[in-house]
Amino acid sequence: MRTLLLCLRMTMRGLALPLILLLPVTWGCLYSQPPLEGSGEGAALIAGLWLHLPAFTLSAVALITVLKDWPLFSRDQPGAAMIRRLRTGPLDGCLAAAAGATAGLLLALIVTATAFQFLLGLAGFPPINAHDHVNFSPVSGQELAPGPDGSKRLRLQCDDSEPIKSLRLRPLAALVSNSYKPAQILVHAGADPLTRQPVAITGSRENLEITFPPRSISTLDIELLPGSGLLLTFGSEAVEGVAASPHPPLPNAMVAAASYLWPFLVVLACCWLGRRHLSRGVSTILGLAGLLLLTLLGLTPHSSAIAGFAEGRWLGYLDTILEGVPSFLLVVLFGFVARFLPEHKQ
Repeated sequence: MRTLLLCLRMTMRGLALPLILLLPVTWGCLYSQPPLEGSGEGAALIAGLWLHLPAFTLSAVALITVLKDWPLFSRDQPGAAMIRRLRTGPLDGCLAAAAGATAGLLLALIVTATAFQFLLGLAGFPPINAHDHVNFSPVSGQELAPGPDGSKRLRLQCDDSEPIKSLRLRPLAALVSNSYKPAQILVHAGADPLTRQPVAITGSRENLEITFPPRSISTLDIELLPGSGLLLTFGSEAVEGVAASPHPPLPNAMVAAASYLWPFLVVLACCWLGRRHLSRGVSTILGLAGLLLLTLLGLTPHSSAIAGFAEGRWLGYLDTILEGVPSFLLVVLFGFVARFLPEHKQ
């Protein structure tokens, strides 16, 4: 417990100055964001992705801090021999040190998420409200194909009866001839049309949103109009309904920011794995490179969590935790392997 509290205090002390500096920098990035044409939600979508900046920076600083302040995370560190004599366990106190650093990072990320919501309003962006999303699945078939032999109407259904305020369409689109013509569709909810004018689809996975007064929809009919030149494929996640009732935005931002704990723990476990073979400098460089790689490639749930936050998707505490289970198992595996690695001999 003393090791945990010690590393918690040192991590919070190391994160205090970067957190203070990151707030005006993040506000400057949001304020310089060029205005987007269309709805305020589109602008908020881009602005929400700026949450990566403070979250990634704080995770990197926390990693540097714990590797510096707990000598047993790397070899040949001053004070390591004395601490090892006091810590006789197989993990050298690294588990308690990692828990303290993780708790300190979590507190900093919660403060960041709270400040980020305030900075959004200060920079002129609307709040990013969180909504539940429901999927519409095709009843039979998934394709709308042009031409005399193609299917011109597709029915989708949803088992959720919650009122929705808009539909988001992201079908796959493919050329069926040498001449390119956008696809034109009409969307019906039973006998009621949801669109007064045809909706044009010009490319694959293009994000299209259809808004209407809140209503419960159980079945959708999508009609492909004559003259369309694209083959459209509506998979199980190509059509989503956005629930009309919003969730509080602040908890969603906190969950999105806290999801950065997953890449931090994976990288810290890798440093733990090589603690008897790598110097602190090498561990720090490899750890920062791993953190960047996990973020760019989206190998842990934090990338999808922040993208969902920016889209206004309600993340849910349990869902985000379950998405991080593979990362947690990876951490456990690294820790188990680290117990049996031989110590470096000079």
